[in-house]
Amino acid sequence: PLGILTCDREGNITAVNDFLLNLLGYPSAEATININMLKFPLLVESGISDTVEIVLRTGENSSIATPYTSKWGKELFLSFRAFPLKDENGSIYGCHAIIEDLTDDRRVDKEIENNKLKDSLISTISDRLINSNFKEIDEDINSTLKDLADFIGADRAVLFSTDESTDFLIKTHEWHAEGVVSRIPLKEKWDFKKLVLSEFNELQIINIPDVDRMPQDRKDAQKALQELGIISIAMVPFSHNGLFKGFISVDSNKTIHNWEEKDLHVLKITG
Repeated sequence: PLGILTCDREGNITAVNDFLLNLLGYPSAEATININMLKFPLLVESGISDTVEIVLRTGENSSIATPYTSKWGKELFLSFRAFPLKDENGSIYGCHAIIEDLTDDRRVDKEIENNKLKDSLISTISDRLINSNFKEIDEDINSTLKDLADFIGADRAVLFSTDESTDFLIKTHEWHAEGVVSRIPLKEKWDFKKLVLSEFNELQIINIPDVDRMPQDRKDAQKALQELGIISIAMVPFSHNGLFKGFISVDSNKTIHNWEEKDLHVLKITG
């Protein structure tokens, strides 16, 4: 199905079909009355307004494929094709547009591109660590943490290893973006029991998009993470012979991130 709308010479919407209303999340056709195709901020930002303006000014067809967020917060990727409406004298009196939802196609394209980047990253990291020597290993691990943080979109990536004789973890390596303050020094032992996260022993990925909204039974872990200035964090455990040996974490101290588990598996492979 295609969305269809028409507007007059001034950009005021005069008609829309039901499919377009449903696509954009509009409650009714009446809700579009106050939306001007040339002036509505979301249309201007997406470039759709410029497309309509070209048609109304030149009388030529025009089109655009663009991301668009509707007034009701629906995020889409649209194909917008516009055509002039002319009277019997050839004068332009409005614009007719056909809108196609390409969101799923765009999502598939992004998924394919993301998988290519993921495969390339895994290959790069594998080659680096396999060919590393004793003198270069610390630098190579730090480079790997930077690559992982860049791929995930994190402010920091950290490697913790267990201390064999205690319940403590040791921060062995860290990469962080400029301006990020590190509150656990390298090589310092950190009380593992502060987290009290059973998922570690079960070798499960722990993804906490919003530390401030952690459940009531995780208050101790929440306090420990808040003291470190962390807003979002994901922790990916690694093991040896089925036993927990540490984890790689990525975190943000600026904005909330809800990382997808399929992307976090890159960290698990690296671990």
